[in-house]
Amino acid sequence: MFPIYPLIVASACIALSKFQELYHSIFTRSKRQHYASSSNWIVAAVVIIFGLLSVSRVIALFVGYRAPLDLYPEFHNLVNPFDPSVKPMIREDQKVNVSVGREWYRYPSSFFLPNNWNYLFIKSEFTGQLPQPFAVGADGTMVVPKNMNSKNIEEPSAYSNIEDCDFLVDVNLQTDSQYELNFSQMKKK
Repeated sequence: MFPIYPLIVASACIALSKFQELYHSIFTRSKRQHYASSSNWIVAAVVIIFGLLSVSRVIALFVGYRAPLDLYPEFHNLVNPFDPSVKPMIREDQKVNVSVGREWYRYPSSFFLPNNWNYLFIKSEFTGQLPQPFAVGADGTMVVPKNMNSKNIEEPSAYSNIEDCDFLVDVNLQTDSQYELNFSQMKKK
Protein backbone atom coordinates (compact mmCIF):
# COMPACT_ATOMS: atom_id res chain seq x y z
CA MET A 1 0.00 0.00 0.00
CA PHE A 2 2.97 2.33 0.42
CA PRO A 3 3.11 3.40 -3.26
CA ILE A 4 -0.38 4.92 -3.09
CA TYR A 5 -0.10 6.33 0.43
CA PRO A 6 0.82 9.83 -0.81
CA LEU A 7 -2.29 9.81 -3.00
CA ILE A 8 -4.45 8.83 -0.02
CA VAL A 9 -2.99 11.68 2.03
CA ALA A 10 -3.48 14.14 -0.85
CA SER A 11 -7.10 12.99 -1.28
CA ALA A 12 -7.73 13.45 2.43
CA CYS A 13 -6.28 16.98 2.30
CA ILE A 14 -8.42 17.91 -0.71
CA ALA A 15 -11.54 16.46 0.94
CA LEU A 16 -10.85 18.40 4.16
CA SER A 17 -10.30 21.60 2.17
CA LYS A 18 -13.56 21.12 0.26
CA PHE A 19 -15.40 20.44 3.51
CA GLN A 20 -13.99 23.72 4.89
CA GLU A 21 -15.20 25.58 1.76
CA LEU A 22 -18.65 24.02 2.12
CA TYR A 23 -18.84 25.00 5.79
CA HIS A 24 -17.75 28.55 4.94
CA SER A 25 -20.32 28.96 2.16
CA ILE A 26 -23.20 27.67 4.31
CA PHE A 27 -22.50 29.15 7.75
CA THR A 28 -20.53 32.35 7.12
CA ARG A 29 -22.21 35.62 6.13
CA SER A 30 -19.06 37.44 5.06
CA LYS A 31 -17.94 36.05 1.73
CA ARG A 32 -14.92 38.38 1.59
CA GLN A 33 -12.77 36.49 4.09
CA HIS A 34 -10.92 33.31 3.17
CA TYR A 35 -12.76 30.10 3.94
CA ALA A 36 -9.91 28.82 6.15
CA SER A 37 -10.31 31.69 8.62
CA SER A 38 -13.80 30.60 9.62
CA SER A 39 -13.19 26.85 9.59
CA ASN A 40 -9.73 26.30 11.09
CA TRP A 41 -11.37 24.60 14.03
CA ILE A 42 -12.41 21.76 11.68
CA VAL A 43 -8.76 21.07 10.81
CA ALA A 44 -7.78 21.27 14.47
CA ALA A 45 -10.55 18.82 15.41
CA VAL A 46 -9.50 16.37 12.68
CA VAL A 47 -5.83 16.54 13.75
CA ILE A 48 -6.71 16.06 17.43
CA ILE A 49 -9.03 13.11 16.73
CA PHE A 50 -6.46 11.51 14.41
CA GLY A 51 -3.74 12.02 17.02
CA LEU A 52 -5.84 10.47 19.79
CA LEU A 53 -6.72 7.46 17.64
CA SER A 54 -3.07 6.99 16.68
CA VAL A 55 -1.87 7.16 20.28
CA SER A 56 -4.61 4.75 21.40
CA ARG A 57 -3.54 2.28 18.71
CA VAL A 58 0.09 2.48 19.82
CA ILE A 59 -0.93 1.90 23.43
CA ALA A 60 -3.21 -1.01 22.48
CA LEU A 61 -0.43 -2.69 20.49
CA PHE A 62 2.07 -2.16 23.30
CA VAL A 63 -0.25 -3.56 25.97
CA GLY A 64 -1.65 -6.39 23.84
CA TYR A 65 1.54 -7.75 22.30
CA ARG A 66 4.34 -7.13 24.78
CA ALA A 67 4.04 -10.39 26.73
CA PRO A 68 7.03 -12.08 25.03
CA LEU A 69 9.16 -9.02 25.61
CA ASP A 70 8.23 -9.14 29.30
CA LEU A 71 8.73 -12.90 29.61
CA TYR A 72 12.14 -13.54 28.08
CA PRO A 73 14.11 -11.13 30.30
CA GLU A 74 12.76 -13.11 33.27
CA PHE A 75 14.84 -16.09 32.09
CA HIS A 76 17.95 -14.04 32.84
CA ASN A 77 16.52 -13.36 36.28
CA LEU A 78 16.59 -17.12 36.95
CA VAL A 79 20.33 -17.25 36.22
CA ASN A 80 21.46 -13.80 37.41
CA PRO A 81 18.78 -12.36 39.72
CA PHE A 82 18.14 -8.65 39.54
CA ASP A 83 18.42 -8.56 43.33
CA PRO A 84 21.96 -9.62 44.30
CA SER A 85 20.76 -10.96 47.68
CA VAL A 86 18.62 -13.62 45.93
CA LYS A 87 20.25 -16.95 45.12
CA PRO A 88 20.05 -17.96 41.40
CA MET A 89 17.52 -20.71 40.64
CA ILE A 90 19.55 -22.07 37.71
CA ARG A 91 23.34 -22.38 37.49
CA GLU A 92 24.98 -20.32 34.78
CA ASP A 93 26.69 -23.37 33.22
CA GLN A 94 23.51 -25.49 33.19
CA LYS A 95 22.03 -26.33 29.77
CA VAL A 96 18.37 -25.32 29.53
CA ASN A 97 15.92 -25.74 26.64
CA VAL A 98 13.23 -23.15 25.97
CA SER A 99 10.61 -24.51 23.57
CA VAL A 100 7.87 -22.85 21.59
CA GLY A 101 5.12 -24.17 19.38
CA ARG A 102 2.44 -21.93 17.97
CA GLU A 103 4.10 -18.86 19.52
CA TRP A 104 7.33 -19.18 17.50
CA TYR A 105 6.70 -16.01 15.49
CA ARG A 106 6.47 -13.78 18.58
CA TYR A 107 9.92 -14.70 19.84
CA PRO A 108 12.22 -11.70 19.41
CA SER A 109 15.62 -13.45 19.11
CA SER A 110 17.73 -16.20 20.65
CA PHE A 111 20.07 -13.41 21.77
CA PHE A 112 17.57 -12.75 24.58
CA LEU A 113 18.33 -16.12 26.18
CA PRO A 114 21.09 -16.58 28.75
CA ASN A 115 24.30 -18.41 27.80
CA ASN A 116 23.99 -22.21 27.42
CA TRP A 117 20.24 -21.93 26.80
CA ASN A 118 18.79 -23.42 23.62
CA TYR A 119 15.75 -22.37 21.69
CA LEU A 120 13.75 -25.35 20.39
CA PHE A 121 10.58 -25.77 18.36
CA ILE A 122 7.84 -28.28 18.99
CA LYS A 123 5.41 -29.26 16.24
CA SER A 124 2.46 -26.92 15.73
CA GLU A 125 -0.12 -26.35 13.01
CA PHE A 126 2.33 -24.08 11.18
CA THR A 127 3.72 -25.90 8.13
CA GLY A 128 6.35 -23.52 6.83
CA GLN A 129 10.08 -22.94 7.24
CA LEU A 130 11.06 -22.13 10.83
CA PRO A 131 13.96 -19.85 11.75
CA GLN A 132 17.30 -21.49 12.46
CA PRO A 133 20.11 -20.34 14.74
CA PHE A 134 23.08 -18.50 13.29
CA ALA A 135 26.31 -20.39 12.74
CA VAL A 136 29.11 -19.92 15.25
CA GLY A 137 31.94 -17.62 14.23
CA ALA A 138 32.65 -14.19 12.82
CA ASP A 139 30.72 -14.86 9.61
CA GLY A 140 27.84 -16.65 11.37
CA THR A 141 25.17 -14.47 9.83
CA MET A 142 26.50 -15.10 6.30
CA VAL A 143 26.38 -18.90 6.47
CA VAL A 144 23.11 -20.44 5.31
CA PRO A 145 22.06 -23.10 7.86
CA LYS A 146 21.65 -26.62 6.52
CA ASN A 147 18.09 -27.78 5.87
CA MET A 148 17.01 -24.28 4.81
CA ASN A 149 15.03 -23.82 1.62
CA SER A 150 13.80 -20.87 -0.39
CA LYS A 151 10.28 -22.27 -0.86
CA ASN A 152 9.06 -22.00 2.74
CA ILE A 153 8.65 -25.77 2.91
CA GLU A 154 8.38 -27.34 6.35
CA GLU A 155 11.57 -28.97 7.60
CA PRO A 156 10.80 -31.78 10.09
CA SER A 157 14.35 -31.80 11.47
CA ALA A 158 13.70 -28.38 13.07
CA TYR A 159 11.35 -29.92 15.65
CA SER A 160 12.21 -31.29 19.09
CA ASN A 161 10.27 -33.51 21.44
CA ILE A 162 8.26 -31.93 24.21
CA GLU A 163 10.17 -34.15 26.66
CA ASP A 164 13.31 -32.12 25.88
CA CYS A 165 11.67 -28.90 27.11
CA ASP A 166 12.68 -27.29 30.38
CA PHE A 167 10.49 -24.26 29.70
CA LEU A 168 7.60 -24.07 27.25
CA VAL A 169 6.35 -20.71 26.02
CA ASP A 170 2.84 -20.85 24.60
CA VAL A 171 -0.39 -18.92 24.49
CA ASN A 172 -3.28 -20.26 26.54
CA LEU A 173 -6.20 -20.78 24.16
CA GLN A 174 -9.39 -22.68 24.83
CA THR A 175 -9.06 -24.73 21.65
CA ASP A 176 -6.95 -27.82 21.13
CA SER A 177 -5.77 -29.50 17.97
CA GLN A 178 -3.54 -32.45 17.18
CA TYR A 179 -0.34 -30.42 17.52
CA GLU A 180 -1.44 -27.39 19.50
CA LEU A 181 -2.44 -28.76 22.86
CA ASN A 182 -3.48 -26.73 25.87
CA PHE A 183 -0.17 -27.12 27.70
CA SER A 184 -1.25 -25.08 30.71
CA GLN A 185 -3.57 -27.95 31.69
CA MET A 186 -0.66 -30.44 31.81
CA LYS A 187 0.35 -29.61 35.35
CA LYS A 188 2.42 -32.78 35.95
CA LYS A 189 4.68 -32.08 32.97
